[in-house]
Amino acid sequence: MKKLAIMFISAFLFAGPIGAEVVSAIDALNAEVDQVLQYFRNDSTQAALQFKSIQTNAERALSLKLDALYKKTGTINTVEIRLDNLEYIYGDGTSPTTNVKGFIGVDITKLVSQQELNRIVPEVESFIQSFAAGYTRQYGEAATVEAVISDKGQDKQGNYISIKGQISVKLDLTKLPQSIKLEDVFLREATAALEVDLTKGLSVDVKIVSNPAYKAFQPGQDGLKEGLDKLLAKDPETIKEIGKLFTDLDQGAGRIVNGVN
Repeated sequence: MKKLAIMFISAFLFAGPIGAEVVSAIDALNAEVDQVLQYFRNDSTQAALQFKSIQTNAERALSLKLDALYKKTGTINTVEIRLDNLEYIYGDGTSPTTNVKGFIGVDITKLVSQQELNRIVPEVESFIQSFAAGYTRQYGEAATVEAVISDKGQDKQGNYISIKGQISVKLDLTKLPQSIKLEDVFLREATAALEVDLTKGLSVDVKIVSNPAYKAFQPGQDGLKEGLDKLLAKDPETIKEIGKLFTDLDQGAGRIVNGVN
């Protein structure tokens, strides 16, 4: 999962010239990616990654939209990972923003006993707060973390069956510790609304606002534009990384859906 998250965040590295030439280049890129993903498709597995739009100027990526899907069904479970619309917008440069609507589908009750879930769910809020606080601890008083679980659904027997909540992380970039350079901080703010159905999976709606002073946004740094230039040029190593991502995902999902440790 971590590798998958890194891959789609890395999608912000994709950009190229504007116009009809880019439309055909995107089509060619999608065709190249589709060829790679053909390897994973069969009666039990679906795999897709499609770049919908790309807009750049001479210096940077201005916007990006993509969709992605991976789904595998096995003997005891189904795993589905879906990005319905990952969108990056640079805007006027003061608040580069990424919006992600996603779904991670799996029947959690087939992986964890109901008794264990009944023990875990009441502690979810404090677990999320501790996890986020651990991630932001290096930023000291500049970081604010909030996690609120607004609903914990239960059935007639008192078993937990669903969770709804919100998570937010904010960094006051004027209060960073002296040991941390402003240009080394990617995140300025992140919010996530989540809904969990323990038999179906997790739906998330995430908004990430980047620090505009982050070094990857600066001229002369490898970043959004350079990454997509490689993809549009069908750079073999870059295309190979997409295949490796889906290979790792396919292997991990195979173990979950077929009950293999």
